[in-house]
Amino acid sequence: MRKDEFLNKFRKILDDMWELVQKKNQQYGDMDALANFKTGAQIMYPNGPADFPGMYKVLQGYMNKHVAHVYNNCIDGEKVRESLGDIVVYSIIGMIMIDADKERREGATNEACAKENECKCCCDDCETKKQGSVGVFAISKEDFEKMGPDIIGKVIAKIIEKETKGNE
Repeated sequence: MRKDEFLNKFRKILDDMWELVQKKNQQYGDMDALANFKTGAQIMYPNGPADFPGMYKVLQGYMNKHVAHVYNNCIDGEKVRESLGDIVVYSIIGMIMIDADKERREGATNEACAKENECKCCCDDCETKKQGSVGVFAISKEDFEKMGPDIIGKVIAKIIEKETKGNE
């Protein structure tokens, strides 16, 4: 297959998938596009928040069904092509979740920093408030508890490295 043929077929599949996602999205009405993932997270983790990490675990479960179907069937198997498309869609939803979770974490860190330092800035702009301290590290208790000692040690080392370079 020539490259131009491949790219045309690739684009056609993406266009078809875009139409399918729009159609499916309308079926959910005006509610949150990730509502089923949130509900799934609440069911799987009744004592925890229905946050992006929990929703991501639900997404993995939904996707596993399609991955298993692809592995259990040959290239001409019934609905293999459809399952491959579902895997792509779940992959994109997963990317959206990852980006949204990153934005949430960064926003929470910056909000905590602004509150702690009585300013409306991100952490790097708080130099006047940080003088005399060894870094300001604002993170939610929930995120802190998810970190292992090795990650916390690396973060502290980075803060000290940044502070040391700033004082040279």
